[in-house]
Amino acid sequence: MSFIQTKYDISRLFNSKSEISFESSGHIDVKYAGNKTTKDTPINLKIQMRNVYEKLEIDLELGFTFESECSRCLDVNLVNKDRNLTVDFNKNQSNDYDIDFGSDEIEISPIISELILNEMKLQYICKSECKGLCTECGKNQNLTICKHPKKNLKESPFSSLTELDL
Repeated sequence: MSFIQTKYDISRLFNSKSEISFESSGHIDVKYAGNKTTKDTPINLKIQMRNVYEKLEIDLELGFTFESECSRCLDVNLVNKDRNLTVDFNKNQSNDYDIDFGSDEIEISPIISELILNEMKLQYICKSECKGLCTECGKNQNLTICKHPKKNLKESPFSSLTELDL
């Protein structure tokens, strides 16, 4: 899958029309804390830009899917999101996205990346009933139930070190 188009010609917006629209589909690499976008699922983008006095208004509709690893059981799940965002830029002032209105093209990948990153959680839990991994053998407790003998809770956590042959 090709990368999503994030660079758009805005010269005709400032010269003749007061509004332009674009649609694009593709991939963009975004990774954060066990989450990542995949090349298998496209990101769908609809953009509408308006020239309003000294401002440029950008309306984004973004549909995307990313992989997220459960913090308890480590299963990887696909998370689907649809987000809308409206951003206003004053053409005579600097902005957080370093968008240069002196050129004929605008690069919006920082806006798209930020929108996706805002949906990625630091700790993702696949379901509220997730049992996580077994502390003894590491198996996923959602798939199998381990029947290990219970340890003596009063036993020191370091007592197993006495079994080492040093």
